[in-house]
Amino acid sequence: MPTPDDERALLAAIVADPADDTVRLAYADCIEERGNSPRAAFIRTQIEAEHHHIDSPRRAALDQRAREIFSAHWIEWWTEVCQTVGLVAPTPRPTTRLGRMAGAAGFRTPPGTPYSTGALESGLFIYQSIYRPGHTQGFHRATWHRGFLEDVIFTAHHYQPGRAGPLLTRWTTAAPLTAIQGVQPLKDDHWSDGPHLCGVRSLVLEHPDGACLRELFRSPHLLRLGELVICTPDFARVLEALELSRPNQLRRMTWVVGEDHAVPGVTDCPRLADLRSLTLALPSSPGALALAGSQHLAGLEELRLDLAGQPIPTDCWALTSRGHLRGLRSLALNAYGTDYDQGPDPTPGTECLRALIADAKLPQLEELRFRELRLDRAGIDVLVRSPLIKQLKHLAFAAHIADDVTDEDLRRLPEMFDLDRIETFAFSTDRHRPGLDALAKVLGERLRMPNAR
Repeated sequence: MPTPDDERALLAAIVADPADDTVRLAYADCIEERGNSPRAAFIRTQIEAEHHHIDSPRRAALDQRAREIFSAHWIEWWTEVCQTVGLVAPTPRPTTRLGRMAGAAGFRTPPGTPYSTGALESGLFIYQSIYRPGHTQGFHRATWHRGFLEDVIFTAHHYQPGRAGPLLTRWTTAAPLTAIQGVQPLKDDHWSDGPHLCGVRSLVLEHPDGACLRELFRSPHLLRLGELVICTPDFARVLEALELSRPNQLRRMTWVVGEDHAVPGVTDCPRLADLRSLTLALPSSPGALALAGSQHLAGLEELRLDLAGQPIPTDCWALTSRGHLRGLRSLALNAYGTDYDQGPDPTPGTECLRALIADAKLPQLEELRFRELRLDRAGIDVLVRSPLIKQLKHLAFAAHIADDVTDEDLRRLPEMFDLDRIETFAFSTDRHRPGLDALAKVLGERLRMPNAR
């Protein structure tokens, strides 16, 4: 029978090497033998889910199972963490019939207070929904990944100076700490250097100043950092972060910026060549097109453009034909815009689709995702004839089906795939049409239609 010392040793090993799922599974075996079967099942379920594509039916089933276990036990699990790191513990569930009756009648504080829970595409999270003086230490949210709390978000609201650094240090005695988000507004706190950074692989910084960046990137503890999310319109801060990072350290970067004029100063930075994944959240397409078109991004494997609802010129969709992203494996274009050949209809249509895939020079692309599309008969023809679509393993898009599209047209959609290659197709429509049944018949479990109605 494993002992508490065995459990603590395995937890310490997880904290020391958060990427090793073997140790996490050994921890699950250990706590199961000690009587904690629900937590063991939760760890195994989340780990297995990570091995499946986000659009696969198996992933959806595993995520649902994890949510069910989490819903039944999160208060107990979160209480243990709170007691270790020094946060106020959640209100426990009532254990007596009288307590349950009092809760149902509204005479008892709801279980879990002051926290609530939610779900993200990447995991389940706990957040502080009620702030009480003296109870918060800048803590806002924590997310469970692969069975453990790894991702911590702090906020300046109700923040008590001097608390975040010690809390983060204690956190690593309770769970692995691989991501810290939103901590920059917390002033005069020694969170930006210390042993708690040893396992951190991802940082989210909101409007960082130069001193914050220098302390972080010079820290001898921040050696595993591979992802940076930076929210600022100041391209000088972005350049500074890139230049302060160690060679080949930053492999993934997200830049959230509110002004396009901030972009040109970054496009010529040679350190962009270190990146393998880039996400750009910009107010309109010119800035995104300029940065995504940088010749320094030739080694990029994943590109995501999140635009803020402005009209999308065809040349933005035609980014794929430039030939400088030949190593790209995953492309996501999330934006609403105007397809100028469609008059007042604000949804991109055939010309945008043709610009995106007709002349694409992306020989390694395996995954393509884009948001709204006006799918007419010409668009279906473009999809069916596209060599790029036939080379994909994963495709996802949402479509407004034009009125002139017949069920016979829709029955052609399976022809766009190489059925020996395609693994998942996530397809959302504004309405269900009988002709779409052909997709389900041909693709089977490889098809997900979450919003068809």
